[in-house]
Amino acid sequence: MTIWQIAAGDAARDYSDLFLKYDVMLIGPGTPGDYNLNPEVYEKEHMKNQIRSFCHNPSAGDLVLLRYGKKVKAVGIIPDTPDETYFWSGQFEDVLGWDLQHVRRVLWDTNVVSILNQGPDGLFSNYKQQPTFTAVHEKRITSLESQLKAYIQQRPIHTLPELVRGTFTQDELGMELFNAGLPNNAVEDVIKAILRIQRLSNWYSSKRSPGRPSEHEIVAHMISPLMLGMGWSEQLLAIEWGKIDLAFFKGTPTIKENCIMICEAKRPNQSLTNAFEQAKRYVHKRNLINCKIIVTTDGTRLFMYKKTNTDWKDEPDGYVNLLQIRHENVFPFKTSGVNTLIELIPWQAMS
Repeated sequence: MTIWQIAAGDAARDYSDLFLKYDVMLIGPGTPGDYNLNPEVYEKEHMKNQIRSFCHNPSAGDLVLLRYGKKVKAVGIIPDTPDETYFWSGQFEDVLGWDLQHVRRVLWDTNVVSILNQGPDGLFSNYKQQPTFTAVHEKRITSLESQLKAYIQQRPIHTLPELVRGTFTQDELGMELFNAGLPNNAVEDVIKAILRIQRLSNWYSSKRSPGRPSEHEIVAHMISPLMLGMGWSEQLLAIEWGKIDLAFFKGTPTIKENCIMICEAKRPNQSLTNAFEQAKRYVHKRNLINCKIIVTTDGTRLFMYKKTNTDWKDEPDGYVNLLQIRHENVFPFKTSGVNTLIELIPWQAMS
């Protein structure tokens, strides 16, 4: 038997809740398709060795440590059923912007984590960098195998999510925005802004200008043009309003009583969960009693959170990946990319 470890995201993306909700572990990239049908294609991928191992090596009864950073969030066991085999699933083609279609079932248990006695720095604190997926060989961990197996609660494995609908074409997106009340010229402006964001994101990713984009560039070059296209006016958008990256107002004067939405931007590969916590602190410290929406973004991904009564929900109410806007997202489940955009239209946000 083997103990494996798998990462559920990085500093900018944490999808461990997805693993736990559906009893899966995922790895990518998986766009080329089923590994068993296309092994030669994956030889060109930088993750080829990890993908090959993921697809072929784990067996029923093996333990898996679910890691986020250096912390273990759950311990699981690969079930001794037909579910233990590898399969490819298109429903995981966009998990917070990553294509993770290589799938295995794992019966996860979060309570058993305490047995690992991780301490404040995490079980993997002595590792400088850990691969996404690999076998664990350290005796201080492998010696716990029998103890961990004994404590994992046996239960029926969670059901996989139903298949979500795919991406919008440009024409479909335009029609949805038009049906929501945007005039033709605004629809065209939004689509132009999204195309610009896609080109700019690809350019930033090409490393032609190392260190970019900054948070200020994300707001100035990507998010502000998108919001202007959606109908917000310059008068109602304040960039760097105090420490807030982008503030939205229901009218002038642009005072705190009129602030209804704020946006906190982070550079790619920085945590958008931390951005949400930061934005909540700004709302509290500035006493923005009428602020009902928080948006966090890295330029291409936008999360929308809504205030309910006096508090904010931890789970996003909306998510859109501007590189591929989906009818439905698998995570956060059943959120709609286009509905998220529609809820950010001024008259929707002000209602």
